Amino acid sequence: MELGRVLSEFKFAYSILLIAFDLEEEQLLGSFSFVNEGGLMPEDSVIGYINMDMIGYTRSDVNTQLIPDNFDKDFPVAYEFVKRNEFRGDFVVEISNKRSRHLVEAFERAAQEFVPNLKFTRLEVAGNGESTRDLRFSDHSSFWDAGYSAISLGDGANTRNPHYHSSEDKLLDLDYVFMQNIAKAVFFSTLDLAKVQEQKTVCVLLNQQ
Repeated sequence: MELGRVLSEFKFAYSILLIAFDLEEEQLLGSFSFVNEGGLMPEDSVIGYINMDMIGYTRSDVNTQLIPDNFDKDFPVAYEFVKRNEFRGDFVVEISNKRSRHLVEAFERAAQEFVPNLKFTRLEVAGNGESTRDLRFSDHSSFWDAGYSAISLGDGANTRNPHYHSSEDKLLDLDYVFMQNIAKAVFFSTLDLAKVQEQKTVCVLLNQQ
């Protein structure tokens, strides 16, 4: 909601839609309906979709980031990053595919320039993630399956948060600075991807930070 408020203060070459999909836990029904049943038209030109799902949980202790089976073989670069980070659960997980590489690269550029303390690692799946099903469990998959570019940003969910999907998953456990930093990187990557038209206003905003 805050991203929507701030982005509304600028003019862009391209349209921006901010959507809260429902029924994600019910086979992605909300995003599937949007993509395939009238939300997008065949003639629409879509730069891409940025999905934010579970972006608020971090752990700075060593060995708080669990590693799924075969992760080191499927994603050797990401595994080496996690290993060097001493398996701390304090980074953003970027889920992408080859078609969506421009989106994740825009996010990484924005993070490096404007949120340099934000750690991230990229998981680029083959195809639409058919061989890595656990990386399809969010709304980005509806866009992938329809041929659109999409990335998903998250905190690792059940590989990090021991309270995932339980009554013990509480607001007090969330890292709001981490959440804010992800939102900042999304904001600046959106300025890039949607081609902001008011460079002077952006410069004023940056000088106020």
